[in-house]
Amino acid sequence: MNSRSHWAVSPDAANPYTFSAKLGRIAMPFIAAIVGAIFTGLFYWLIWGKGLEYLEHQWRESSNRRRDAKRRSAAIQQQQLAPIRSITDSRDAASVLMVLVAQQRGVLTPEQVGVIEHEMQKVLGLAEDLRPRFAFGALPLSRQPRSKMPLTQLPACSDRL
Repeated sequence: MNSRSHWAVSPDAANPYTFSAKLGRIAMPFIAAIVGAIFTGLFYWLIWGKGLEYLEHQWRESSNRRRDAKRRSAAIQQQQLAPIRSITDSRDAASVLMVLVAQQRGVLTPEQVGVIEHEMQKVLGLAEDLRPRFAFGALPLSRQPRSKMPLTQLPACSDRL
């Protein structure tokens, strides 16, 4: 039977004079020196090289960009809803709703426009200026994509109906 137990380490791994052991002993101080130099340089840059001012400026700029993006999106949404909010007559609000319902199926056909004008004339009592009111009703909807304009986005018209 072998005098070595099965837990014994191989003779090359235990030998302190192998190439890998020598390389580890030689390379470790160089790696530590390089890492230490990097951290020392970073520390000096932060303290004496205006690194903190640079980082603070970058942080402020990114927060300003996020805040401006939120403001810009809110302003764009307000701008898109402005034509709808400008409607004062309930008959115009009803014509906007009729055009919106018709546009949910696609682009308006001349037959659909004729039906809407007939309903505007019959139900709403708009006989004298039918074409301008239809154009006025279609204007708020033409400024937004159809997919972004569901019926639930018309709270401005619902209180006037």
